[in-house]
Amino acid sequence: MTTQNSAFALCVVLGVAAGCGLVILLLLFASQYSRRNQQPIANKDAKLKVCIVCGSGGHTTEMIRLVANLGENYADRHYIIADTDRFSEGKVLGLEAKRTDGHFRISFIPRSREVRQSYLSSLLTTMKAIVSSLPIILFMQPDLVLCNGPGTCIPICFWAYLLDLFLVKSVKIVFIESICRVKRLSLSGNILYWLRIPDQILVQWPQLVQRYPRVKFIGRL
Repeated sequence: MTTQNSAFALCVVLGVAAGCGLVILLLLFASQYSRRNQQPIANKDAKLKVCIVCGSGGHTTEMIRLVANLGENYADRHYIIADTDRFSEGKVLGLEAKRTDGHFRISFIPRSREVRQSYLSSLLTTMKAIVSSLPIILFMQPDLVLCNGPGTCIPICFWAYLLDLFLVKSVKIVFIESICRVKRLSLSGNILYWLRIPDQILVQWPQLVQRYPRVKFIGRL
């Protein structure tokens, strides 16, 4: 029985891996013909719906610092947080208590990958997060997605990319790499970079531009 269960689990994992591989190939192909790179960034005075993906710990601290400096035209703010991340929830509530413009809401999704979780098992948890993220993105239909850090952002970016790719809604995706990433992009950053999902990847160290030509150096947040 144990052997049968193990074989079944292995088949499930391999099936998920094959499905993910197929999706990756389709995204790489579709990105070459997408309208995304021809779309200008929205007028800076337009009222925007912005999706803000908070990672955890230092990633959330950096994101909160960024969001605190957003103008009043970012009036509809929708935060996405991992369902086990109470730190980020507290940071968001603290920030929004100080703002007087617009309105905000918070949604929770499963973590794509826990700290020290194996890459193999993270395929299953990532698929769970992807499924949970779809109704949120369909309801929100953001103009802009801001994200950084860990894998929580991957499902959100995936669906936002597809919304734009299939002409449902024009969405701009911006990934901000952590200040801790000096020589290499994070796992999330690498995934998004090589799949060409974000419109911009912003980094805080100039040497990353040499290694990854399509990123943009912005200095420290």
